[in-house]
Formats: sequence, structure tokens, C-alpha cells
Amino acid sequence: MSKQFDDDWNYSGEIEFVEGDIYYYLGDVFENLQGRMTFDGVGFNPFLELTASTKIGDANINLGVYGPFDNPEWSFNSDQGYSESDILQLLTFNTRVSRKDFRQKVLKLKRRP
Repeated sequence: MSKQFDDDWNYSGEIEFVEGDIYYYLGDVFENLQGRMTFDGVGFNPFLELTASTKIGDANINLGVYGPFDNPEWSFNSDQGYSESDILQLLTFNTRVSRKDFRQKVLKLKRRP
């Protein structure tokens, strides 16, 4: 870290994640966090190269985050061949939701009596 006069702080170096867990806000735990954050010495916008995994039902879900902190690319895949949409449904609802189920169950929650 460095700072000159009234300039912003600058960060340089690398943080390596060897093993760890991430607690997702809906209760899923992403395990086996691995990767690194690399700081280039200009402000605070590290480059991310991270992977983690979780299991929902029979599906092993893999998460990847790659790119600058302020605009990373996210990738999701599973050993079941689910699409990213299916994986996001699993992470959000803990199940895959058909269009019909979505209309009947999820949109019903938005209706007011």
C-alpha cells in the first residue's frame, strides 16, 4: 500500500486463496475456494481469478470469477450439464423451476390479496 499527499491509496501485490469457504447469502456454502487477487499498484481494482464449488441435491455446482474487481466475468457450470439459468435457479430456489411453476408459485407471491 502506498499513498502520496492527497492521492488515493494504491495497492500492489497478490493474495492467494489456497482453500476456504464462501457463505452465499441464501445459505449455500461454496467450498474449495481457490485462486488469487492481483493488485497492480494503481488504486483498488484487483484482478480476480477465483473458483469455488457447492453441492445442491445431486448437482455439483462450480463458480468462476475472472477479471477486474469492478467488472468481473462470472461463470457457472455443473456436473449435471445444467445451463447457467438452471444453476441460478438452484442457487436461488434450491430447485429448478419450470415456467409453469414460476408463474404459479413465484409470481403468486407478488400478488396482493
